[in-house]
Amino acid sequence: MKFAECQGTNFGLQDHFDDEPEDTMPFYRDMYENCTIVMSNLEIAHLYPEPGSDFDLSFFENIREVHGYVLVLYNHVSRVPLTSLRVIRGRRQFEYSSRWPNLPPRNYSLFVVENIMRPSVGLRHLELPSLVGQ
Repeated sequence: MKFAECQGTNFGLQDHFDDEPEDTMPFYRDMYENCTIVMSNLEIAHLYPEPGSDFDLSFFENIREVHGYVLVLYNHVSRVPLTSLRVIRGRRQFEYSSRWPNLPPRNYSLFVVENIMRPSVGLRHLELPSLVGQ
């Protein structure tokens, strides 16, 4: 497979598409359709399909490497297929300050949180079979 770089995003917890949620999927598809190397961060957030349906996220399957962090949050999709992702370099990490006062701020290379709206709607499979530890 030929390697293709894409920039990635730096939105953090902010919902960049709050005013126009219908633009979320086209944005992700345009950015990651043929991408194998994400030069900054891979942020998959605020995906809300219509009730009873799901989004086709197969365009994430080609991503092999992320130079920054991977953030998966506030999604109501059943699966996120990062099946080719082998390396998260963490050159930039996601800084998270907890709402709970007894937990100090921490930095993460992989941060997955709050992806379930109710028991029947939300993330069931975060597919990372190729991810290797170092």
